[in-house]
Amino acid sequence: MRHGGRNPPFMRHRDARPVSSYSHIFAASSFDRACQFGVVILSLPPTYVLPIPARKGAKHLAHASEKSHVTRRDFIIVSSQVALAVGAAATLWPFIDQMNPAADMLALKEIEFDLSSVQPGQTVTTEWQKKPVFIRRRTPEEIKAAEDAQLTDLPDPQADKDRVQKPEWLILVATCTHLGCIPSNLYKGEYGGWLCPCHGSHYDTSGRIRKGPAPRNLDVPPYQFVSDTKVLIGAAPKASAPAAQG
Repeated sequence: MRHGGRNPPFMRHRDARPVSSYSHIFAASSFDRACQFGVVILSLPPTYVLPIPARKGAKHLAHASEKSHVTRRDFIIVSSQVALAVGAAATLWPFIDQMNPAADMLALKEIEFDLSSVQPGQTVTTEWQKKPVFIRRRTPEEIKAAEDAQLTDLPDPQADKDRVQKPEWLILVATCTHLGCIPSNLYKGEYGGWLCPCHGSHYDTSGRIRKGPAPRNLDVPPYQFVSDTKVLIGAAPKASAPAAQG
């Protein structure tokens, strides 16, 4: 039905062309504007968000809201990571703590040994930091044999004077440097010291390797003579006094 050659105002929305912008809507009359706006709304997909013209300050408000959302997200992520790290540390701490030396081990950092009962030629075994330690009171013959050894004949060259503080007393960690066995006090081997029965390493009267697979000499622990008859194993040796000037 025509109305003066044109569609009636209330019928124009049926034949109207798609509205490309909101400028056409706001430029029309009130009735036409309402009809055209309804057509636009009904033709949009359900998830479409109308691009409402922003007023002054609206864009800044939307940007601030977006930044606030990012900040909250970052805070949640960081908080989760911190909580995870704290939980992991609390879980692992008992396992880490049990690897620390026990109180009784720390108490044995230094041990004092009385030498007064050791006879010449005798070797006694004590314990320091869970390691066996040989204390040997050497005879004059054993001292001479250790001092006369040629360094060129030794697999691990070391002078006897560099391994003892007093020639009479030899103190060694009683662990073979090959595979960690304990050399025997019953068998002196070919050089009068110790024989490791596991693989046949022979040590002399200074605890130096002379024959066999051991790669180096028996270790000398730190020790300090606190008197003529007592030694403190585990303590750093006293510094020698400077020679008097004449």
